[in-house]
Amino acid sequence: MKQMLRKLICAVLTMALVIAMAPGAMAYGGYPDLNNVKIESGVLSWDAYPGTGNYWIGVDGMSLPTTETTYALNERIDNMIANAEVEKKESYTIAIQAYNSEGSDVLAQSELTYSYNSPVAAIVPGTIANAKIEAGILKWDEYEGASEWIIEIDNTSFPVFEMTFQLNEKIDELITSGDLTKKSSYAVAIIARNGNHVKIAEWKTTYEYESEAVTPSPEPSPSDPPSEEPSESPSTDPATQPSDAPSTEPGTQPTDAPSTDPGTQPTDAPSTDPGTQPTDAPSTDPGTEPTDDPAVTPIVVATVGALKYQLSGPSATVTGPKSQSIKTAKIPATITVEGETYKVTAIKAGAFKGLKKLTTVSIGKNVKTIGKSAFNGCAKLKTVSGMAGVTKIDASAFQGCK
Repeated sequence: MKQMLRKLICAVLTMALVIAMAPGAMAYGGYPDLNNVKIESGVLSWDAYPGTGNYWIGVDGMSLPTTETTYALNERIDNMIANAEVEKKESYTIAIQAYNSEGSDVLAQSELTYSYNSPVAAIVPGTIANAKIEAGILKWDEYEGASEWIIEIDNTSFPVFEMTFQLNEKIDELITSGDLTKKSSYAVAIIARNGNHVKIAEWKTTYEYESEAVTPSPEPSPSDPPSEEPSESPSTDPATQPSDAPSTEPGTQPTDAPSTDPGTQPTDAPSTDPGTQPTDAPSTDPGTEPTDDPAVTPIVVATVGALKYQLSGPSATVTGPKSQSIKTAKIPATITVEGETYKVTAIKAGAFKGLKKLTTVSIGKNVKTIGKSAFNGCAKLKTVSGMAGVTKIDASAFQGCK
């Protein structure tokens, strides 16, 4: 009996060992491991995982997407150091996450510590040709090898997909929303990146900003007062003063009786001539509109569910949670405010920064940009899903997260 029991225990232990060693065993983060993960000559590689739409490669919590199963890791770290996105050190935490085709679920992931000693020299960025600003519009030439473009305005960055950018319009928008302080000049840069999201060329300038879009209309100046005081007893005949005795002749009407001649109307009676309208009456001339009618419509802020949003045109940006003790943040693809539907396209810089209780974030399919330090310092954040539509993650967006 004891012998049979020992055999049974051995069989159970053997089975457990086989399961633990099998490909796809539950590992880092409670998800199956990716197979054959390795780094050779600064290149990260792994086996394709079934059902994967894309992979996210993280270096110390800063992630970028790829659809390949190889990644130029040293080159990425070199350029992150050159761009001051990470500090140079002996080792880095590298993570690979495989997402399904919808980008909503993690299928598998692996994490390893990489001892960094780069033999690869950082790429020295070239100069983007024929970059110029005309009538508030930024233009430039194509650059060989560039697959994405970034515009920076005082270190606030935006992805673009054409070789033109409405610079004045964007600065106006940022000033109106409070994300930029109005001043006379701004540092503007164009950055070209290759398929590995590495900067290969740039152009920088100081832009002398001047826009009418956020300048309120000047106060209408009051009409000049008449240069001469009216006489106490105006006469219908400028050559002769009226006599004390009233006359029955039309030309000698007493001064206290109103004249029927439009040229001799009393000055305290309103005139029907548009040129003599009283100055306290509002004008219908656009050039003299009262200044309490704002020139710029302010950005609308709304709270929907557990999150706050900034509405601009057809789009909405997540600005933060309603409560600082939020544990799960569900960022939808769209929101409806007063019967209007808005696409949620971005998460603002610092939106969830330092939230100590936040553990789970799901991101809607319309979100394209995650701002700088958006989730920085969320020490308990373990699960982020729905990243398939994200095309840009700014510096330190997930720094300090698990």
